[in-house]
Amino acid sequence: MMALDFRNMRIARLLCSKGAYVNAAPPGDGLTALMLVARDGFLEGAKFLCEEYRGVSRLEVNGADARGRIALMYALGGSVLPYPVGSPSSVSIDVACVLCAHGADVNVATKETRTTALMDNTPIDHLAVVLHVGKNALLYPLIFLVKSSILLASKK
Repeated sequence: MMALDFRNMRIARLLCSKGAYVNAAPPGDGLTALMLVARDGFLEGAKFLCEEYRGVSRLEVNGADARGRIALMYALGGSVLPYPVGSPSSVSIDVACVLCAHGADVNVATKETRTTALMDNTPIDHLAVVLHVGKNALLYPLIFLVKSSILLASKK
């Protein structure tokens, strides 16, 4: 939904009230409205889709794009670098927390690299998302720390 890509909440609400299908993804990259707001760190848009719209229709929080990436990966920046032209190069912990609170699966891996949102190009600060949500709170920090240790050892 282009209205959310342009951060126009008034139009987004109007479209949704008329039955807009927000899980629709254009051919090619296959980015849904949720992926766009996650990529752009648009917290109000993420909350709208996850909290307001979800009650109207079935929002696919774990729906994947053409390369197997989900909105959580876009919010955290992992598995999507380099960013598309015009998008911010920062991550959005707030959007990631909203997504996790509404069922985003930290276990989903991309088709290309078979990495999850917390494994690929993800700074240690992002582990706060898992700790905030509480899902697999011990498993993912351990996986990340092991991966980081291997990378550090290989650089020596």
